[in-house]
Amino acid sequence: MTFEKEKSLGTKIRLNYPLTVSVEKGAVVRVRDTRGDSVRGELATSIEKIFADIRQMQGRSDASFQVEYDSVYGYPRYLFADPIKQAVDDEYSLETRLVR
Repeated sequence: MTFEKEKSLGTKIRLNYPLTVSVEKGAVVRVRDTRGDSVRGELATSIEKIFADIRQMQGRSDASFQVEYDSVYGYPRYLFADPIKQAVDDEYSLETRLVR
């Protein structure tokens, strides 16, 4: 599976978004930016990991999040997460598109 990912962080990481993430058997195998340059894998995620993150936040009272799912395939299309409401700069948003 390959998908494009756009992520907005509270930190100043400079990347050329969107990233194209290739996943095989649930593991990220390749990440490229818009120029085609390789990007460190820890900056990427898989659809499975996004679902796991959502499940984890659902079970926590100190987390806040909004998620929109793709109407055809059901994957998380957009996620805004604040994993710990009281923490500063842990918020992020994530958009996935072109899952194939």
